[in-house]
Amino acid sequence: MADEERRSLQQVVPISDRVRCTDWMELDKAMHGSKGLYGRTVDFFPALFRSADRRVNLNKARDWWKKQESTAAQLADPRQHKYSTGRQRVRHQFVVKALGGRGRQLGAHWEWLYPLMLVEFQRLRRAGVKLSNQLVADMGVVFIEDSEHHVFNVRFTVNGKLFTSLLTPRRIQDFLERHNIVYRRHKGKKQVSEEKQMQIDNAVARHLGTLKRQFEDGILDPEHQYNMDESHFVIDLDDGKTLDFVGAQSVKYRSREGITMCVLLKGGSDARILCPMLIFKNKKSSYPILNLPDRVDGVCYRSSPSAFINGRLMCQWLQEARCWGHAGPFTRARTLWMDNASGHCGSDVEDTARELRTDVRLFPANATDKAQPADRFPIQRIKEHWRRLSEKRNTEAIRKGDWKTGSSSSGKLANPGKQFFLELAAQCVKLVNEEKDRNGVNWAKKSMVQCGLDVPSDGIWKVEQLSRELRTIVEVYTDAFEEGYNEGATSVTI
Repeated sequence: MADEERRSLQQVVPISDRVRCTDWMELDKAMHGSKGLYGRTVDFFPALFRSADRRVNLNKARDWWKKQESTAAQLADPRQHKYSTGRQRVRHQFVVKALGGRGRQLGAHWEWLYPLMLVEFQRLRRAGVKLSNQLVADMGVVFIEDSEHHVFNVRFTVNGKLFTSLLTPRRIQDFLERHNIVYRRHKGKKQVSEEKQMQIDNAVARHLGTLKRQFEDGILDPEHQYNMDESHFVIDLDDGKTLDFVGAQSVKYRSREGITMCVLLKGGSDARILCPMLIFKNKKSSYPILNLPDRVDGVCYRSSPSAFINGRLMCQWLQEARCWGHAGPFTRARTLWMDNASGHCGSDVEDTARELRTDVRLFPANATDKAQPADRFPIQRIKEHWRRLSEKRNTEAIRKGDWKTGSSSSGKLANPGKQFFLELAAQCVKLVNEEKDRNGVNWAKKSMVQCGLDVPSDGIWKVEQLSRELRTIVEVYTDAFEEGYNEGATSVTI
């Protein structure tokens, strides 16, 4: 009895098969007429009509035939039926099997809220606000809390649950899917040729071999290894994802000030992210900038015409006591690892580093994403907190109506100002330093170890400590690793 009452699974037919079937029906009708059309269709396409009840199959064919025109109209919509996703560095594309409009019907409260959310989404999108699922959810909560509707307001409940509590991640996903809204990227990462990639990996393997030998010989001291990398926040945040409509030809949102953050990592037993330095865009490279005192605890700043680091700022950064500690001779020489950017080089930089007993070493060219610790977990985590806190500020600004005003304004969200970014940077670094992985290791230590610039808890440098990508490079380019190991024996610090 239980088997007889069990509900059978619904068969979902791909849209392409449905169109192929109706096209065949048109041809069959022209040749044999309308009488018996549905029966002939069911017999000709047994794979599409699999019900044990012939009446169900005939009704299905009849329904397809009646909806032929509406099906064609929906298929003509360029925003329909194709989606893509990228997971584990593999890009997938898939086509939906059902036309729009299928599924559960919306309740009256959602029929009221969804159009309001869509109009607001379109307005914020035109204003260039970077949108996310959380911001859409907050937007819905604001509509409910501010609603003067006699039924659908903050006091409205569904099955004993408040209306605002129903805006779950699943509900937001339903809203996005119903309106063809997906995450979009502004642009992608450029590719390099296979030959060039082999050259990069070969240089990385030699670099790792040198590290192993010099840590074993005591030339490199784990307690005095540092790594600095710049994070160009405005550019990289615009590289991230924002919600937009399917089929949008361009993806853009409002830009903010050009900001570069110099992120400094220290290895050893007290590994952590040290005080960062922000570089603001300023035509005259003013310091301090008018009405912006450099007094925020946990961060310092400078400025340049491009908001990027240069030789002058590099020298000032090396001498900045808040980043490195108070001035004076160091008990031991320190090693600073950086990429080979032009702003990191020059005679002035070398002279300043030599005065401070700093041995500046450069990573292999074009290998910053593989060999640089700061570019792994620390900067990623800083950006996550940066996005989250910036988004929280945007939500509050939208609720307060903090838009640019005046005849020459663009009508976009008002800029929060440089003081906000200084405080935000200090807060983000503090939060990341407090985080630890499941083994109780902070992100700075973990990144330095996985990139070979530090040693694990046992104090022994080994290939197994490296990231999976670097271990693979060592396995493939064993000869280059051995060459680097032999060369490391003859290397000496400045």
